[in-house]
Amino acid sequence: MLYALGDLTSFLLLLVATVVALTLHGWLTAVLCARVGDRQVIAEGRSVPDPRRQIDPFGAIGALVGGVGWSRGVATPARHRRSAVLLTTLVPAGVLLVLGLALLVGWRLVSGLSLPAGADVSLLLREQTPFVPVGELALLLTGAVFLVNGLLSLLPLLPLAGGRLLFALAPRSRGWQQAEHQLGERNIGTVVLLALCLFVTSVPLLPAVLDAIAGPLAALATGG
Repeated sequence: MLYALGDLTSFLLLLVATVVALTLHGWLTAVLCARVGDRQVIAEGRSVPDPRRQIDPFGAIGALVGGVGWSRGVATPARHRRSAVLLTTLVPAGVLLVLGLALLVGWRLVSGLSLPAGADVSLLLREQTPFVPVGELALLLTGAVFLVNGLLSLLPLLPLAGGRLLFALAPRSRGWQQAEHQLGERNIGTVVLLALCLFVTSVPLLPAVLDAIAGPLAALATGG
């Protein structure tokens, strides 16, 4: 996102869209966790859509540098109830994905343009997109932000929601427990994610993984 500073409009649109997307994801996750029995999220004040309570500080750094970020994780007491973990993981991500695709459809209707199936959608989150009418740019960038960050949340790596789902579905063997401790409690997963964001130009693995899915979805939504 910082690379978009060359065009102030692109930067501000990306900043606002990212804050909204991550806040919405964190808030929906907290609300759903409260419904399945996790009172800790209420005690933490996460029952309100406040960006300060919903966005992970390291996720914010990832968004600023690499264009993608994440909301604060949760640890629901119902983690062994697979249906509860599926609900609290898939619904927030699904909301972001649906909103992202809807915004891209709106961009297609307004601009008359389309994105090809091989488009690097995540590139829109990292660089400036000048010389585009503000209304069209807002639809395009916000749709891309919601789509890519929704997909990111599903990656099976802690502290992402997809990582929580992975370890909830995995066998409770010693090896899996140790892996969960290393990635979650010792924050190794966070270090890996930040490394992939910080070295996005030299190690483009994370954007490549996301674009492999985001590109075809964006093309489908925009008729590309």
